[in-house]
Amino acid sequence: MKQTLPLARWLTAPRPDDTPIAWLNESTWTLGDLRHDVAQLICRLQQQPGERWALCFENSYLFIVALLATLHAGKTPVLPGHNRVIQLNEQRELFDGVLSDSELNWQGSLLLVASSPQIATQSFTFAAIAPEAFIELFTSGSTGQPKRAIKPVHLLDREAELLAERLGARLAGCRVVGSVLPQHLYGLTFRVFLPMALGLPLHAAMLWYVEQFAALSHQHRYIFISSPAFLKRLDTQLSPPPVQVLLSAGGELPWQDVQHTASWLRVWPDEIYGSTETGVIAWRYREQEQRRWLPLPGMQF
Repeated sequence: MKQTLPLARWLTAPRPDDTPIAWLNESTWTLGDLRHDVAQLICRLQQQPGERWALCFENSYLFIVALLATLHAGKTPVLPGHNRVIQLNEQRELFDGVLSDSELNWQGSLLLVASSPQIATQSFTFAAIAPEAFIELFTSGSTGQPKRAIKPVHLLDREAELLAERLGARLAGCRVVGSVLPQHLYGLTFRVFLPMALGLPLHAAMLWYVEQFAALSHQHRYIFISSPAFLKRLDTQLSPPPVQVLLSAGGELPWQDVQHTASWLRVWPDEIYGSTETGVIAWRYREQEQRRWLPLPGMQF
């Protein structure tokens, strides 16, 4: 298995600047682009007094830019899990400002994040990320009020390493696409940490519709990060994209939907079990209806 990169080395590990990081339509962002865009945002963040910044993005590449910039700048990234202005205003005590790729008319500091072209080849130096650095997420508690969940970066790194060991060689040479948001832990783990740790190009847009999924180029193979709700809506009259690995989480996938999906994509799903509070606990390769869950190392249930 390819050795995984921890987040602290995503920018600084010795890799060529033309290493592909993400793509959208015909555009590709490289590691050189990422280093440049993160450095630019760090400069802007260092001029701001706020320490806690909410990340509200549609574009996953720009989300990664913001995530790395906040951590390398010594700030705290906060993932509210949505981009809704009304709710952001209600939650404004939870963060000092918002980083976004959209003009959000919220009542506080807003830094718009975009990718800018490099004028010439540049080298950048990034401050080390603190060993105790963490990402803050919010999930609905039983009362409906936002419930804070702290995720140390080193634990997310370790989780990506364990998942890479479990999924093994099946991931090699694939691109990562998803129908789940990276602002929630499942999407953060599988659409951001796993591909970045393994150097796999990721799709910068979320797949909202089955038609978008079916329209993926057949020049590549894909890891599809999905959910039972999306897989239930598959239209098998469409031409299936070349999916190498199918991951599903957010609820148990009914056996009927497992069979329906597998007959179309010709791949059985890997189901993921966990929560925002616990992270990934277990997984199972669902080629049988009663397949048992296998805990990740160190997990018991």
